[in-house]
Amino acid sequence: MRAAVLVALLLLPALAGCLEGPRTDAEIAAEEGLVAPPWEVGDWWLYTFVTPEFGEDSARLVVADEDPVEEQWMLGISSEREAMRHAVVNHNPFLGRVTMDALSVYENGEAQQVFSFPFERDDSWTFTLLGQDWTATTTLVDRGVATVVATSSDGHDLRYTMDGGVGFLRDLTWTDPAGVDRLRMVLAGSGEDHAGQVHFLRATDLFADVYTDSDAEFRDSFLDEGHPSGAGFDRLIWYLDV
Repeated sequence: MRAAVLVALLLLPALAGCLEGPRTDAEIAAEEGLVAPPWEVGDWWLYTFVTPEFGEDSARLVVADEDPVEEQWMLGISSEREAMRHAVVNHNPFLGRVTMDALSVYENGEAQQVFSFPFERDDSWTFTLLGQDWTATTTLVDRGVATVVATSSDGHDLRYTMDGGVGFLRDLTWTDPAGVDRLRMVLAGSGEDHAGQVHFLRATDLFADVYTDSDAEFRDSFLDEGHPSGAGFDRLIWYLDV
């Protein structure tokens, strides 16, 4: 009897694998960090965000739409408050358009190569993000998890981990020359088939009071040095925790 129970227990993992179905070559390559993950609309990642201005908050980044012609994903966020913050100070660089081939994000109207697929140890490249020009190096690659360390000419540090198993960032920390963490992102969970509203707001949406509808056109991110539309603003938005 004990032998029969042992055999049954040993069979359970194998049966579970059969029920899940075989993985595709693209899924295997993505998990190993060889290619950009094959996202689908509705995929989501729950992050804890920490910034000096706003403290700690949690929200889902969600694949809200896709554009096969332009080969871009549209990444939104489940929190309208976080979307408003991004519209004002651009503290979340991953909202908006993301390229399908390399998960490049847009800044200053140009796709920025934050991730270097396939990840190889000691590989280096450059990109612009958060108003800084970065030189990045992959310092570790282990079972589809790649660790990247980047420095800017202004003395900022950026460290992040790409996890092929979950298809996106495991964590990210941006530190300024004074040693202050300007942004920390930590993955708390992930899944598929997000249900609910997804937000992406522009500064012009706030200016025109049209941010009640989450179904907005996706545009480039921008820095708080000035919106590319050139529109004047007479509104100051801030948050107080009381």
